[in-house]
Order: sequence, then C-alpha cells, then structure tokens
Amino acid sequence: MILLQRLTRTFILMALTATGLLGRVALAQSAPRPAPSSTACFAVSFDARVRDAISGYAEVAGIPGVSFGVVVGDSLVYAGGVGYANKRARTPATADTPYLVASVTKLFTATLAIQLAAEGRLDLDAPIARYLPDSVRLPLDPAGHGITARHLLTHSARLPKNPSNRRNQPVEGPIDPGIWEAYDVPDLYRGLAATKLAGPLGTTMLYSNYGYGLLGHVVERVAEQPYEQLLRARLLAPLGMTESGITMSAAQLERRAAEYWEDDDARVEQRQHARFGEVAGFIGLTSTVRDLARFVIAHLGTTADGRRVLSREVVALMAEPQLHVETTAGRRYDMALGWFRRIAADSVAATPLLWHTGEIDGHSSGVYLRPQERIGVILLQNLGGETAGRAIEQSAEWLMRVTREEVSRCR
Repeated sequence: MILLQRLTRTFILMALTATGLLGRVALAQSAPRPAPSSTACFAVSFDARVRDAISGYAEVAGIPGVSFGVVVGDSLVYAGGVGYANKRARTPATADTPYLVASVTKLFTATLAIQLAAEGRLDLDAPIARYLPDSVRLPLDPAGHGITARHLLTHSARLPKNPSNRRNQPVEGPIDPGIWEAYDVPDLYRGLAATKLAGPLGTTMLYSNYGYGLLGHVVERVAEQPYEQLLRARLLAPLGMTESGITMSAAQLERRAAEYWEDDDARVEQRQHARFGEVAGFIGLTSTVRDLARFVIAHLGTTADGRRVLSREVVALMAEPQLHVETTAGRRYDMALGWFRRIAADSVAATPLLWHTGEIDGHSSGVYLRPQERIGVILLQNLGGETAGRAIEQSAEWLMRVTREEVSRCR
C-alpha cells in the first residue's frame, strides 16, 4: 500500500510538471504571506503565483512545509514559506526557519578548499596524502595514482558514496530512514584503509559523501583549525550567517523544522535525528533561507554588507567546468569545483546554471544560481526521500524560470 501511494504521488508530480499545472494548485494550510517587496518587482502578483505553485506541489507531494527565497544581485528580493515547519505545533514555515541543508554543506566545504587553494596553501592537484598523517593508508587507483583535492571536489575520486564503516542509529518503528550516527576522524582513517576505488581517478563522476567528508578533513588539516571553527571564521561569521552552523544552540534546535519521511504517509514527526561528529563537511550544516541568501550573494560576485567576502578568483574558479558528465536533450552537464553545472549545448548565447541539492532524514534543500544573470533561488523543505528530492529539483527549476521572467519584465 505504501509503495502504491508513493508511486501514485510520483506520477501526479510528473504530470503536474509536464502539463504546467505546477502553478495552478494551492495548499489550504499555508503560512501568512509576507509584505510585498518594496520594489516594483516581485510584488503581489509574483507572490501569489509562487505561493500557489509551491503550495500546490507541496500538497500533492505531502510536504508539510517549504521555505523559499529569490536573490537578484546583492539582495534577497523575495522570501517566504508555505505550510508548517512543525505540523503538531502548527508552526508556519518561513524564510527564517532553520533546516538541515544536508549536501548543500558540500558547497561550503568546496568554498573553503578553493579559498585555501587561492592562497597557495592547498594544491588541488597534489595527492592529499601530503596533508594527512603518514600513518593514514589511502586507496590508490589501478595505475597507482593518489587522490587529489580536485578529484574530491568533482566527485571523480571513485570513492563509494558512503564509507563502509558508516554507522546508523537504531530506529524504532516500521520506518527506518537510515539516520547517521556520529562519524569521527579515527572512523574516517579506518574506513579509508578498508576502501578500494571503483576505477581510474579523474575520469568519471561517482557521487561521494565519503569524498567530501575527507575533503572537509583535508581543509581543516591545511588550515590547522577544526572544520566547524574554520567554517565559522571564514564563511559564516564574515557573511553574517548567524542562524547557521553544525553545532546549534538549544534555541535554534527548538526552532528547526520538524523532520518527516516520505515512507510515513501519516507524516508523523521523526524522533531520531542525525548526529554529526568531527567529519561533517559533507552533510552537517543547518541554515535558513535568509542566511543562505548571503552565501548566494557572495557567489554571485557581489558583496555582503559592503564587504567582499569571496574573491573574484574563488567565485570564478568554482564555477568553471572541470569534468564532463553527459550531454543529453540539448543540455551539457559538467562538474565544476563543488557546483553541478548545466548549459544549453546548442546555443552560443546560453548562460550556465549552477546548483547543488541535499536530502537527509526528513529535510531536503536546493541552491540554484545563474551567475551571469546574477540570479539565485533557494528552496528548503521538511521532507526526506526521493519524492522530496524530485520536488526540490522541479520546484527550484520552475522558480528560477519565473524569476528570470520577472527580472526581464522589470527591466
């Protein structure tokens, strides 16, 4: 029965997207609408269009709450939420609701790595063994080559998705989403010693949480500062991301969106939550739409509060294609340094889309940028699973499209 309901929901979502009905369904229980933007753009009509579309999609997909935001240039020009951050407490989802952003954390780890590379402290093409203790046994590829930071950044290190010695918390009840248990540096080293690479380095993308966990450890070794301290010192504090972090205060955890799993059709709040130890650079960040907008602004090449936090060199290098993934349906897909990258393959005037999504244990996220157009969109929601991931991708792509239309209209 659960499988049938899930498949039915999936087919409905696909139909909504294919027929354009994404923008014509509405959720009865949605959060209060924010005041319209003070500019002529992104005002009442845009607000109504976005809310109707996202809330309707959320209703069909069974997503309790969604928060979203639109960045243009150096400003968060539109933000809000629909549904509930917590169904039981009837807490509305807003732009200030904290969510576990899961693999969007990888963008922060990549940014730290490129900052260190720009400073000449991290060689992206040197074996990472240079930055680790001599006692650490790293896997080599069939030709005897060692993993580099560039391999880790582009998911071409041929490491497995997750470490062989990953541990999950025991979960009571019929639904077990595989919730992460804390994973520390000794675990990382033991896992590496028992790992074999899937093939030659640098040739093919194989998405790896393990690789970004390792990269987070490499950057903390290079910077001689624990990962979370480094993250706060170089990115969160300079950008003013005061509601973001891996270790959250009791008050922040209380406000964090409740977690729901797609296999549970009753949408009961999960009692178990992922725990993150020393190795957290692949998945451990909690943030809000408003905070993530500051990160997006920095990657659009503008400034945060009048100061440039990310250099032009760092922003440009991260966006450059590094590894071709595939070309299909007239679109070319590449891995950049942290970002996934897509561009129309048959148009010289096309501008690239950069993005990263995340999904874990009851939350999912997406950050999408068009740097040359200086546009970004952010979506966060409190549902985990395949349906949730598909909802992030489809809703974010739709929101990017209507944002481009709105910007064009305003011009």
